[in-house]
Amino acid sequence: MTIKIYLTEDFQEQKHLDTNMIKRKLQIECERIVHQEVCGFIVKNGDDFDLIPVQNRSPKPEEQFYIPAKEFLHIKTNNEIVAVYHSHPTGPAKSSEFDEATSEVICYPFVIYSIDETMFCVYEPEYSDANSKDVEQLKKELL
Repeated sequence: MTIKIYLTEDFQEQKHLDTNMIKRKLQIECERIVHQEVCGFIVKNGDDFDLIPVQNRSPKPEEQFYIPAKEFLHIKTNNEIVAVYHSHPTGPAKSSEFDEATSEVICYPFVIYSIDETMFCVYEPEYSDANSKDVEQLKKELL
């Protein structure tokens, strides 16, 4: 049995709630461990975005994140990646030089969530394997 809960009869407000769902999912995931960088992938699932959280395998997870190449390739082979996400436990919602260099190497945008500021930023590499329309839609929903 499926139960549907309608918060309002106003379609625009319902649409607004739907489009912010990925934003809320990301906030919850990134705030799950506040003293370490949390990381994973934002993927396309039909018409929606979804998250694939992965373990941060960095030896210093409180300072940076690391996703092994084998894990990255497995996710890429089986999903349509839109962006890589990670949190910054301290500091602003701004990409670091390391974030930008890594994004350029792997050719996918980085979504960064600042736990301090509770804000997002999106860094887009010069060349990207992600669908540009999906990236623009994601940016509209997060920023």
